[in-house]
Amino acid sequence: LVICLGEAINRIEICLERRAINLRKASICDNDNVYFDGLKVNDCEDEFLYSNLNIDKLVLKTNVADSLDAGMFVCNSLFYELLDYNRKLNNSMLCGFIHIPRIEKYKSIDEMKEKIELIIKIRRNFRDLISILFMRFHLSSKKDGKITGILKIKKLEIN
Repeated sequence: LVICLGEAINRIEICLERRAINLRKASICDNDNVYFDGLKVNDCEDEFLYSNLNIDKLVLKTNVADSLDAGMFVCNSLFYELLDYNRKLNNSMLCGFIHIPRIEKYKSIDEMKEKIELIIKIRRNFRDLISILFMRFHLSSKKDGKITGILKIKKLEIN
């Protein structure tokens, strides 16, 4: 199971993302001051790639919101690359993306933590999971539009 977490500054609820789009477009520049206006995330032919988590069931059981897609900037790029990589592995991993609001906009940091943990525990009940991988990804770009980044993975053992 791979769960990506990202901050969505305009949202007030925790959201499970249904899909990623093969498109990078934003009204702001990235950390390297590069502006993306309609570039593809990668050379994959699919316009959309979908999470293989049961989003409807998770939304119902955890009382979080769902969202059609992860936007078109950093979070979407990460999610699309993850889903494309998983497809090349014959969808051998369960993959999802959770957008969280800015902490100061959310009701309670403890409630946010509990909802995220509940999503993970529910998935654990569906399959015999050994661990969860939390990924922290710092994206930057080069002038040719290729995404580069540093991926940090923390393995969390579940009791």
